[in-house]
Amino acid sequence: MSKIKESDIRDYLVKNLDLIEPNLKLLKKEEYLRPDSLGTRGFIDILAVDSNKKYVVLELKKEKSASRQAIQELYKYFAALRRKLGLGQNEIRGMIVSTTWKELLEPFSEFQSDSGYDLQGIKLQYKNDDLSTMEAKKIKPLSRFAINRRFEDEITILEYSKSDSRDSDFRKLKDSADYVALKINNNEKKQGVIFPYFIVILQRNYSIVESLKLLISNNKEYEETLRDFLPDGKNLIEFKKDIISGKIESYLSIDDKENLRGALNSDIYISLIDPQGNQEDMEMPPLEQFIYLIANNEIILNKFKKFGIYRLDRNLDIGELTLKIICQLNNIIIHKVNGDSHNEINMVLDRLNDNFIDYSGWVKTVSEIRKRINQYQLANIDFKIYFFAINDGSFLKMIYRRL
Repeated sequence: MSKIKESDIRDYLVKNLDLIEPNLKLLKKEEYLRPDSLGTRGFIDILAVDSNKKYVVLELKKEKSASRQAIQELYKYFAALRRKLGLGQNEIRGMIVSTTWKELLEPFSEFQSDSGYDLQGIKLQYKNDDLSTMEAKKIKPLSRFAINRRFEDEITILEYSKSDSRDSDFRKLKDSADYVALKINNNEKKQGVIFPYFIVILQRNYSIVESLKLLISNNKEYEETLRDFLPDGKNLIEFKKDIISGKIESYLSIDDKENLRGALNSDIYISLIDPQGNQEDMEMPPLEQFIYLIANNEIILNKFKKFGIYRLDRNLDIGELTLKIICQLNNIIIHKVNGDSHNEINMVLDRLNDNFIDYSGWVKTVSEIRKRINQYQLANIDFKIYFFAINDGSFLKMIYRRL
């Protein structure tokens, strides 16, 4: 059995951060986060800054039993640091550094795909308990999580005065891109409702390269969009090659890249998703509007369809979709536990108590959760538990009642 402790690895890495990444500079070892307004506290193993002045949180794990906790810890530190320092999501990075990855690889891959954060996995190896022989290797995430499943920041709402027209367009929707579509009815008797029937479309947040390749493979128009962003001295063929190869990173600004990505995503909607039928009006509100639609008691969900990569996700129902969007909007992750996993449930609840012990309201809430879980288990009721944090508790109660 190895005599090397996690603290030994931490102390060695503090003096040898170049093993992890060149030009990393140490800010603090075991940075203590004092309890904030949400009760978040804890110790960051290593806090560093990279060559681009971004904060880098290194979370170390040596034991297999702690593997899944690493994801929860890292998210907690991201959220606390952003509140403490006023950081944007793109100003902070994360690295999970571990000697064992068997249990950690799947949650790491899922978090990297869905969270929107810049996250890397590092595997450490050394010989005969000699840390001077240490080598660091980057972890490749599981391929099934390699595709970004996040949605566009705007949804599309197609509005109709007649249900037959709406139903006809809903049937025209094709499995030609990655998106989710919902057929929804509003309360016709409510005063002022002009269009009581609509289709809501949530399109995947394609990257520039993904958008261009999808449009090319379907022989759809995209050249006019590229011309709008064509740099001086480049022709269309060169620009297209630079996008696919990644060379545009060297000469397009962050804003131009985001605008190009958005324009190509619009081309995907127009040419591959839009039923181009009977809609009488169209809105493109921000993604959070979807949550308010679902929470509205005057809204009736008529039908729910999945296309592309979402069609392959058997667990994606309207409840899972709503939780997924809440997480995307708040940059949080969900920890899902089956009701028969007694040990894992108790572990998570114990950690909640530890993190929020100074806040009586949280401790009382955890106690109530334990009582309800015990009732379900004694009654042999099949259930799942979703652990995640969000500021607006009253809003979540509204969602819970609705679903």
